[in-house]
Amino acid sequence: MKYCPKCNAACDDNAAFCTTCGFNFAAAPQAAPQMPQRPAAPQAAPGYNPAPAAPAYDPYDHTAKFDAKDVADNKPTALLVYLTGFVGIIIALLSGKSSAYLSFHTRQGIKFAVVEAFLAFCSMIYSKVIFGLIDGIISNYGIFGIYNLDGIRITRFAFSLISAAIIICLVIVWIVKLITFFGVCKGKSKEPAIIRGFRFMK
Repeated sequence: MKYCPKCNAACDDNAAFCTTCGFNFAAAPQAAPQMPQRPAAPQAAPGYNPAPAAPAYDPYDHTAKFDAKDVADNKPTALLVYLTGFVGIIIALLSGKSSAYLSFHTRQGIKFAVVEAFLAFCSMIYSKVIFGLIDGIISNYGIFGIYNLDGIRITRFAFSLISAAIIICLVIVWIVKLITFFGVCKGKSKEPAIIRGFRFMK
């Protein structure tokens, strides 16, 4: 069933002319096939600006907790804490300033100082006492009573590796301290890597 475009009368699908008005279906222009249209993307409301994605949360970054004036006033002293070690810590403690920013960096400096002092003490005790004692015993009595020159050399080398490992740990701490120093120069207040694991002074 089709309908006449002129009089809207119902006609047979195979009819060449309208039975009511005589319209010639063959002479009627054919409508061009329409391509299916994709649905339009939803438009944002005028004046709507999507919120930017929130930065990843870093539990060790305390930069946003400190007042800008507090940071500006006490940054030089905070840098001294990392640059001069115990001297900078003493200066920060004697400054008498009730600064949350300076207190934070003083605590980190104390952590560095404790770790450095511990590693330096271990290196000194090991190299001067333990290594010297064991080396003397080996040189005089050999290994398990057997005086073997190659075995003595290997044993001394093994103990030298332990001393070197302590020094390497100390160098790593110094590198972390230097990275923290440059972070403070850029206005950051982050708990330094490695020593952040020591919770005795959070």
